[in-house]
Amino acid sequence: MIRVCFAGVTGWTAPPIVAAIDAADDLTLTCGVSRSAAGRPLADATASRSDGSIYSSVSEALQSAEVDVLLDYTSAAAVKENVLTAVRAGVHVVVGSSGLTASDYAELDRLARDRDVVWLPRATSRSWPRS
Repeated sequence: MIRVCFAGVTGWTAPPIVAAIDAADDLTLTCGVSRSAAGRPLADATASRSDGSIYSSVSEALQSAEVDVLLDYTSAAAVKENVLTAVRAGVHVVVGSSGLTASDYAELDRLARDRDVVWLPRATSRSWPRS
């Protein structure tokens, strides 16, 4: 079972993603990140069937719950620090939000390779570094 932390769990993109995680046989939502819903159970704030909790930061979530993958659908202002925090903790990352620059992608890729974790950025034609 792959344990998922969803950063941005109460955002506008969250409901279908939470439903997809709940429906998957190999995924479980162990925690979420949302400043506005911190301290609440996932089931109350998101209608997830998870018994996990929501935390105010990725750092707090990773320290409090078992996580294999961080799914980040936060803001451009938060995504880089969230990815850095997860990669440094040895947690794989899927980025759904945007706002990273080409140099951010390069820095995060180097760190992920050094830590032997996978990170899957949301690639756009303007921001993805070219080989």
